[in-house]
Amino acid sequence: MDPFAAHQQQYQPQQSHQQNQQRTQEPVFDVNAPEFSTPHFRMYEFKVRACPRTRAHDWTQCPFAHPGEKARRRDPRTSRYSAVPCPDYRKGTCKR
Repeated sequence: MDPFAAHQQQYQPQQSHQQNQQRTQEPVFDVNAPEFSTPHFRMYEFKVRACPRTRAHDWTQCPFAHPGEKARRRDPRTSRYSAVPCPDYRKGTCKR
């Protein structure tokens, strides 16, 4: 080992590659998992609750909502949904 590398090594934190991997791992979601198939989750959390992942991932396979995503839903407990469209929507000017 050259002297420069030996000098640098003494100031580097002693962590294994596995420890680094564990620290940077984020949850991976399987849409078919039982916890995501419950009626409560599908009604009140699917594409309503914000995604806990911070790194880029395939949001089309993720059951959580993402910024700017068109599939995002409003929480039905706080927003009123109706089977009848808004009259302004029919005109093409609805801002809701």
